[in-house]
Amino acid sequence: MASTQHSLIKVNRQPGDRRLASYYIDDIDEPHWDYTSGGFGKRGRRPSLYGYVICTGAVEGQVAHSGSHGGECPHRIAVHIPAKHNDPGAMEYLRVRADAKPHSRDGFSVLFHNSARVPAKR
Repeated sequence: MASTQHSLIKVNRQPGDRRLASYYIDDIDEPHWDYTSGGFGKRGRRPSLYGYVICTGAVEGQVAHSGSHGGECPHRIAVHIPAKHNDPGAMEYLRVRADAKPHSRDGFSVLFHNSARVPAKR
């Protein structure tokens, strides 16, 4: 991307949340991969891209949040960055800025999770 400061990125509070807000890409701090969303701390089955924004900084829409975690608005909140609602080039820019994508939650979880898919030897 030649210029990213004016690119808009759609975010939500956690995967599956249909309430989207748009932020300028450079207003998303600390993009990172995680299994746990902001807000309720819902744990997903696979890592998703997250970042931090100022709750009142949306260009369009509003991120769903109670304000109970960070005090009075404006404050910094964790948001999910859904790939399906964003431009692939903008997502790649955020992925490059993010830390390395984890391959598993931990060794045991992947082993246990995958073992359910492997037929037992007879």
